[in-house]
Amino acid sequence: MKKASLRILIAEPKPRRRKTLEKLLNAQGCHGVATACTTADTMKLLGFGFDLLLIEQSLFGSEHSELGRKLLGKERRQHVLCYRSDDRDPGPIEIKRRRQALLLNMPGTPDAMVLRRVLARVNAAE
Repeated sequence: MKKASLRILIAEPKPRRRKTLEKLLNAQGCHGVATACTTADTMKLLGFGFDLLLIEQSLFGSEHSELGRKLLGKERRQHVLCYRSDDRDPGPIEIKRRRQALLLNMPGTPDAMVLRRVLARVNAAE
């Protein structure tokens, strides 16, 4: 059963892509969506407790960045989908679990089918 009250944060620097992702999530029945366009905004908003973070790779940085350490820390339980919107390195989708959190890393911007699958996994983990 889909958890209708999922709180989702979209961290995407490009306004058009941010709006598209928000519309795709709204079409899936997710209306608790917030957006951020910078790493600093993302860091601030994470304090409000989101179930799922969709973040573009350029904002995430690396696992050694301040945001990376915060997201990958042992105490974090939120799910993260990190995507690469450029086509430079179309690597595989990586799925990892940290405690109960699902960490996905994928090439390309998520489409409706990918978001549906991610939401199903997040709901199953809740």
